[in-house]
Amino acid sequence: MASLGTGISLYTPHATAKNQLIILCAWLGAGVHDTARHRAMYSAIAPNTRLLLLTTDMWLSVLSSQQRQAVQPAVAAVRAALDEAGYSHANPAAPTQILLHLMSAGGVTSATHLLTTLHGELRMPLPLVGVICDSAPASASYWKRYAALRDGFPRSGGWSVLGPLLAHVIGVVVLGIILYHRVVTGGEQFRLAFMDEGLVKSERICYFASKRDEVVPLADVRRHAEEARGRGWQVKEVVFEDTSRVEHLAKYDGEYVECVRAMWEGSQL
Repeated sequence: MASLGTGISLYTPHATAKNQLIILCAWLGAGVHDTARHRAMYSAIAPNTRLLLLTTDMWLSVLSSQQRQAVQPAVAAVRAALDEAGYSHANPAAPTQILLHLMSAGGVTSATHLLTTLHGELRMPLPLVGVICDSAPASASYWKRYAALRDGFPRSGGWSVLGPLLAHVIGVVVLGIILYHRVVTGGEQFRLAFMDEGLVKSERICYFASKRDEVVPLADVRRHAEEARGRGWQVKEVVFEDTSRVEHLAKYDGEYVECVRAMWEGSQL
């Protein structure tokens, strides 16, 4: 994969479909190697499709203004794909096949900044064949944010002690910023972006969640799914019994892959 900037990489196959793009927004603290299983899945499902990977830096996630600036290379990559497809104000019906796949809190944050920054330049909604939410979205609370931050640190060596401590420090800083500046949280930002037809042009969404997930409660995911149904979207909910956050593909690859394939190909959910 070619690095486009901090936390942004683009995979371009030798034979590339010009109107296709997969956008994968990884969880907080994930690196390129952590997403190998998901990237391999997409290489099998859509071998001629470019894959844009966004990862969220632990420290960058605290400052929205810096994150919006950091997402610019991803915005440029999406705009290049849209330009190749001929998507414009003069041709809003140009055929495109773009899928947005976001994972946990980090993915929600990256996707939100990408959508809002892209719209600021394009002044058109991003056409999507669908949205996939893996372990997302969650409502905002200090302890949910702490759990997501904690899980983003390594668990070996001294990190087993230092990681939780740093997660608390960052969590307190973020909470202070939210309260002082009355900032809209990442989950709420994504809900608002998702509801805004000026940002997203799509009517299909798939959720992967688990009853065992301690970071993203199933109730939060189902609440978002009901909101999507209320807007007339096609909704698919896949609920597992025993998987942890963003670990669903590792254990239930058959069901996971088939749902992703259906989203990509536009078949019945």
